[in-house]
Amino acid sequence: MTEEDIIKEILAIRTHEGDQDSFTTTELSDAIGLSNPTVRKKLRVLWNAGRLEATQKRIAGIDGRSYMRAAYRLLPLKETQDEGTQ
Repeated sequence: MTEEDIIKEILAIRTHEGDQDSFTTTELSDAIGLSNPTVRKKLRVLWNAGRLEATQKRIAGIDGRSYMRAAYRLLPLKETQDEGTQ
């Protein structure tokens, strides 16, 4: 699965699950069927390319309490200076 495939999956999750603003690695892993380490490796590439923003998300635990977890938000692709000028 390429990084572009991961981006498509993130966008599909956002559409399917009510426009989620951010996602945890576990949520993405469960949604696309890849292991957490594989998802983190793919997200690292997106992070290095400036496509992700780190945030936190409140998650309900199995015990019913809520916890803050690291989460990520997909950023739009930045235009290069050449693309933005005519």
